[in-house]
Amino acid sequence: MFGGVRHLDLRRAHLQLAVNLAPTESEGRNVRRAARSLVGALRQGDYLLESQVIDLGTVWWHGARDTTVVEQGDGPAEYVPRNQRPTHDQVRALREAMTTRRRRGRKEWRALAVELAAYSGVRRGELAVLDDATVHTDGRIRVQWRLETIGGPRLALPKGNKRRWTTYPQITPTGFPLAAAIERRLAIEHERAAGTNPNGLLFPSERGTWLLGGNFHRDVFEPAALAADWPFRDGLKPWGEGKTRRQRTWSLTWHSLRHTFVTWQLEDVGQPTSRVATLAGHESAEFTLRRYVSGAKDDIADSLAALGWEPALSPATGASGATDVSGRYMSG
Repeated sequence: MFGGVRHLDLRRAHLQLAVNLAPTESEGRNVRRAARSLVGALRQGDYLLESQVIDLGTVWWHGARDTTVVEQGDGPAEYVPRNQRPTHDQVRALREAMTTRRRRGRKEWRALAVELAAYSGVRRGELAVLDDATVHTDGRIRVQWRLETIGGPRLALPKGNKRRWTTYPQITPTGFPLAAAIERRLAIEHERAAGTNPNGLLFPSERGTWLLGGNFHRDVFEPAALAADWPFRDGLKPWGEGKTRRQRTWSLTWHSLRHTFVTWQLEDVGQPTSRVATLAGHESAEFTLRRYVSGAKDDIADSLAALGWEPALSPATGASGATDVSGRYMSG
């Protein structure tokens, strides 16, 4: 029996309903995997009729998302603190780990993916669909689509329905020859001819299709981030009735590479905020300012550090980075 349904009456719709009952898309994927194993076991044990065709290839989570509707520009933009923006050294470490760590999938494009994400501001879903028609050898990238996975993998407009142009440097701040690497990667006619990459994707899966987000995190990002000593926290997550499982929470994620891009453009390159907002696909220059410049206490701490001041030790907490009882900072 499957939720009150006899195995001989089991159909794709029953499994789709079970997947939709999952509270989140991630849990839905777990239910889908379990359903695939169940169907395989029933099929192997001859518990299903030959006429029972249960195609799980089209079963995806369609559950309800908890969303709050706000008018554009009304919601506050949360400031991104410095410890959530990968430094150039951390980008270099991740890129180097990508070239040596391999769990599954292709490896030759992984260093390029890290540097392109960090110094062009392309989101992961946008990166997944870049091809030899949207990336140019003159430093331009046309962001036309992103990969949407809810309801099955498909093309969707970029976040905010904003198509845009962005740019990349010839050599990145980590010393990586990005322009030369892109030019080599764009020579992929042999992959098209061989049928291993029919769509000319820059970053395809092993089968030459879009690389899905969950697979990318598990097979590409996480092994390299561990090798690069990117910070994370270990914790326990409820898993079933009375059970828990270990969960790794990353302090820096793949999306954090966008924070590197915006910070680099604003502070190192010296681009005006309005131009950086356009390149990053932000809704406005004010959003960019609130997100990366207007940090209140964080800005004060950063300014003091730039001037050579060291935060005093707080008598109450003994924690570095706090002011003393009079609110003063001490010079180093």
